[in-house]
Amino acid sequence: IFTFRLDNYTGDVCQLVINSNERNSWQKISRIDSNNDTKNPDKINYQLFMSGIALRDCFLLNINTGATWVLVQSEDDNVLFEPFDE
Repeated sequence: IFTFRLDNYTGDVCQLVINSNERNSWQKISRIDSNNDTKNPDKINYQLFMSGIALRDCFLLNINTGATWVLVQSEDDNVLFEPFDE
């Protein structure tokens, strides 16, 4: 089960994890930059779309520009958001 926290203004996404002290904590998910990522100050800029079927259908969207990132697992088993080719 995955739980995420999104900062709608900055686009920062964190995942709820269990840390080395066996306590819940938030771990920031890396995001690869996109050329089409414009942020408007003091306005909501991002939202998450998640499918109930598979984690691979988790998208971060810039609601101003349409820039989209998809959640992927890297070769070293980390998760990150990479730009989604449209």
